[in-house]
Amino acid sequence: MVATGLMLLGMIAAAVRWRVRGAAWMGLTLFVAGGASNWIDRVASGFVVDFLNVEIGPVRTGMFNVADMAIMLGAAVMLFAEVRDAHHSR
Repeated sequence: MVATGLMLLGMIAAAVRWRVRGAAWMGLTLFVAGGASNWIDRVASGFVVDFLNVEIGPVRTGMFNVADMAIMLGAAVMLFAEVRDAHHSR
């Protein structure tokens, strides 16, 4: 838990130091907010409650929560921003 908390703080510090802006900042914010939410649950109660399970016909997802969705959406937005920036710098 200590390493996760330090990693989240490190991500914020790196983003501020490198002056991350725009879509990458939004993605990082979602990622850190979701991670912090799960981290707080773990520190406070020792576990994270996963309460969503999507089932479409025979296809089922794993169990997840809103914080997990924020983490995945944030990672996707950061990836999109980096690919877009790399494409524009060519």
